[in-house]
Amino acid sequence: MNYGFLHRVKRVFLALKNINPDTKHIFGQKAELYVKNMLLQLNKPMFTNKILRHPKLKSRYIESDIILICGNFVFCIEIKRLKGKIFASKNGIIQENYKQFTRRYQGYRAKTIKNPQKQSQLFVKTLKRYLINKDKRFLSVKFIPVAVFSYEADISEIHSFDDGIIYINELKEFIKAKSQESHQEYEWIVKAIESLKGFDILINKNNLPLMGLIENDMLECTSKQGAFKADFSEIKQIIVKRNSVFSIGDELEIHFKNGNKAPVLCYEGCIVLNAFNGIQKHFLRNLNKIYINSR
Repeated sequence: MNYGFLHRVKRVFLALKNINPDTKHIFGQKAELYVKNMLLQLNKPMFTNKILRHPKLKSRYIESDIILICGNFVFCIEIKRLKGKIFASKNGIIQENYKQFTRRYQGYRAKTIKNPQKQSQLFVKTLKRYLINKDKRFLSVKFIPVAVFSYEADISEIHSFDDGIIYINELKEFIKAKSQESHQEYEWIVKAIESLKGFDILINKNNLPLMGLIENDMLECTSKQGAFKADFSEIKQIIVKRNSVFSIGDELEIHFKNGNKAPVLCYEGCIVLNAFNGIQKHFLRNLNKIYINSR
């Protein structure tokens, strides 16, 4: 193939096809980042966006925003950044009161959303069963579900410190109250949680994260050396050093799980991401980093 002028022009148009997360996801991601940075102060093992197969719907996954380990206490934290007043209806569904919604609930404009407490409880139940099947020592570990809300929401109707339905600024106090100080090491717990799979993360050229599952089995791109292929199951992360818009290609630094690295001058290639609200096609030239967590 001729990688001359027409190829360079094509790369200019590909650069215009950058995909950003929608404003709702950006809004929520800021809260997750805030909580993560806050919990780093506790100096405890912490993992983000770990996933498990849904116990009933095998084609779907359930996720925990943050898993924090305090001795033999495992906190599974679901983070919600919402606006308006939050209710619990008779069937346990949480309602959000906000001016943009047209549906009425108790005289308020409302929207039905997933109950984060039940989401966290389902994850805890599934995680506990999964880990006990692998290691009976997990029978003695305490798993605690938590649903935290930003102060942009009024959760006075559902707030319960004992049940773990709390505001973000109560989280550290809740963790301290529900766990016990222990100098004993539980490295086996940390390793088991660390080994859980997670969503793949693409960082686009605007440094915004997009999460989902990469559909490709192989990383494939054309390069100076010809066709390049590598199995995603062997890759830990990829760093893209994007060259100028009119350049012939971009530098990939591929980090393998065995510790090896491979530099590749990539002329063209793409990744297909199942973002669960749709299938996205991301050209490598529009990405900064790729984290492979699902293999």
